[in-house]
Amino acid sequence: MVHDDGPVGLDVLQVAFDDERVVSDAGIALAATLAQRLGIEALVDRLVRLRPERPGAASAGRKVMTLI
Repeated sequence: MVHDDGPVGLDVLQVAFDDERVVSDAGIALAATLAQRLGIEALVDRLVRLRPERPGAASAGRKVMTLI
């Protein structure tokens, strides 16, 4: 169930399992929050260098975040 009457963002997210038919990947927001707070995207952008002439070489950090 989604309630939109309060603040929005990863810092105020609360996951509650109140139904036995909940979605199995509901905890992904917690992993995304941890990755964001650890600075994974910036770290990958700083350390990973892909050849710019290759398709899809831009935004390596953002691509890693989508995998997480």
